[in-house]
Amino acid sequence: MSDKERLINLYHDMYEAMIKKDEQKLNEIHDDSFVLIHMTGMKQNKNEYINAIKNGILNYFSEQTDHIEIRLIYNRVVRNISIYG
Repeated sequence: MSDKERLINLYHDMYEAMIKKDEQKLNEIHDDSFVLIHMTGMKQNKNEYINAIKNGILNYFSEQTDHIEIRLIYNRVVRNISIYG
């Protein structure tokens, strides 16, 4: 399975967990540094976001995605630099 396929599967797993209010799965999927930025600009950290789903503040009923575009960039950089000297 390619990296792109894994990401697409993870995306669908995330929405399935949101719909089912699966707190354990959401904790597995999202890194502790996760921040959700809502359409309104409001930000929620991982715990706030998962609690809002669990407590019925955020309710997801279905997910249908027509198109996902993923761009993977692999980069390896080795630098030898000096600043001000």
